[in-house]
Amino acid sequence: KKYLFSDPISVSNYAIVTKSGTKYNKLEQLSGKSTEALAGSNYAQTLEDWNKSHPDKDPIKVNYVSGQTGFTSRLQDLDQGKIDFIFYDQISSSYASKDQGFNFTVSQLKDKVGSDKDGKEYILFAKTDQGKELRAFVNKRVKELQKDGTLAKLSKKYFGGDYVSSLN
Repeated sequence: KKYLFSDPISVSNYAIVTKSGTKYNKLEQLSGKSTEALAGSNYAQTLEDWNKSHPDKDPIKVNYVSGQTGFTSRLQDLDQGKIDFIFYDQISSSYASKDQGFNFTVSQLKDKVGSDKDGKEYILFAKTDQGKELRAFVNKRVKELQKDGTLAKLSKKYFGGDYVSSLN
């Protein structure tokens, strides 16, 4: 109610982060494996939903961490073998792994979970006349940058992949 949203500026799909040499890209492959997640997050909820929908399978073991447990701490726990994987978004996972010097495999989840809006990222503007003008200006420029390929080049350069070309 308080903000205006831009058109989507990127899409960061769900991803599974594992030690190099191990690759999971489906939730079923996580059966019996362990992870850490923030209680109440969409990532934790997705894993909980999978467990409920598959009572015949070994549950995915979700160790809940507090909001003060940073993503880097979870990356360290993965590196030290305390957990088997991290379920998070692809952009953040790829960027943080590289930035922190970890050699992890980040695999996009192939399963369809959530809604079509999941993973889409937006710019927020104040819900004012000036905000409406700014949103129109930004939306127009983003479309131009997407059309001429600049947005994809920037995405690859700064985030390590093309997270913009699939936007409508």
